[in-house]
Amino acid sequence: MLWTRYKHVITVFLIASLLSLLLAFTSTSRYLVSNILTDNNLKAIKTLVNNSNEEVIVQKLFTVCGHIELVEKIENLGLKEIDEANLSIIFPPEDDWIIENIEGKWIVTQPVEKLCAVDLDKRHLRIVDNFISVYQGPPYFKDSLLFITDISIWDIPTHWREQIINGNTVFENEKELLQALDTLDEFR
Repeated sequence: MLWTRYKHVITVFLIASLLSLLLAFTSTSRYLVSNILTDNNLKAIKTLVNNSNEEVIVQKLFTVCGHIELVEKIENLGLKEIDEANLSIIFPPEDDWIIENIEGKWIVTQPVEKLCAVDLDKRHLRIVDNFISVYQGPPYFKDSLLFITDISIWDIPTHWREQIINGNTVFENEKELLQALDTLDEFR
């Protein structure tokens, strides 16, 4: 009886849900890049100068962490005129290169869906089934569980427990991580 009475409303709701789900999965960070490229991000980026004396910034955007890194030094592009068509030959959009002209500077960006080199070495602690676990990357990156220790969250001091729960246990490298795990292991 519920179906016969509200079948049009339920059908519209299902279609709207499926459309939003489809849009969420088909849209990529490629369309969001222009919102990420701000003057603050561009301050540290070196520029390449070519024959026309126009600046071309070639960079990679690591979409997982949002960091931008300059691509290794590229030889002179050798273009007499810099425009989107000429840059598209060298940096084809099929390879996900995004070419923009922002405030008179050509910015060529290739989105990469992974962590940058700096964040790749970072480790942080989280809790899995009441045990301390180690994840790769900064605290907001929760997809890369490395291993679960045998140290119970209830065996460590309250200060450490709160730090882990609040996501404040970030280590720049594995050496710092191992020192912290040794310290936590001593509390058992």
